Amino acid sequence: MPILIIEDTEVEAVLVLFDFDGTLVDGGDRHRNLARARRETIGKRAGREAVVNWARLSGVDLETGRVDPEGPLARAPSRGDLAVAAAAVYLTGRTWHESMRLASEAYEEADALLESTYRPVLLPSVGEALGRMKGAGFRLGIATNGDGSSAEAMARVLGVDRLFDVVVGAGDVIEAKPAPDIILLACRRVGVAPGRQSSWGTRRRTCGRGGRPV
Repeated sequence: MPILIIEDTEVEAVLVLFDFDGTLVDGGDRHRNLARARRETIGKRAGREAVVNWARLSGVDLETGRVDPEGPLARAPSRGDLAVAAAAVYLTGRTWHESMRLASEAYEEADALLESTYRPVLLPSVGEALGRMKGAGFRLGIATNGDGSSAEAMARVLGVDRLFDVVVGAGDVIEAKPAPDIILLACRRVGVAPGRQSSWGTRRRTCGRGGRPV
């Protein structure tokens, strides 16, 4: 079984799951581009007032384009993020049903726009590390509170999709992270028992900062 070396601890593992934003790619850059696309599509479908409401509720500064890293756009699961957009449209006087429809259409259009105009950037050394882990025998996966199909599409653009055995997003489960549903589903899809005992804390070795999977 392959072993991860984390600081001075060896950990036996079969499957290693990664978050997407801020772990594999530059989340701040992607969130700014996503906010720009959503601002455009919400404005086109629901008007300026809805955009102002959406920005305030989502943690987006319309003047600077800054996205609050702890706000809904950056942190909320995809369903919660959509509900925020629907609430922003609802505050303009529309019915909830119409607000959900307009928000859903705007977000779908924004996702398509993002895929056609934005190229994600892997964080430094991530590509090399993923290749080394795959070569060492680990099974790899993406477990994100965002949209799983979007993460999969971006992995293809980045040329790393072949390294992942499974991609699971918030839309695939009832409860997103920090609930364990996404992790448990990823384990089921690759046939790995999540309760399998590992050697965490039981095998230790001296390892410098350059500790790598072996």
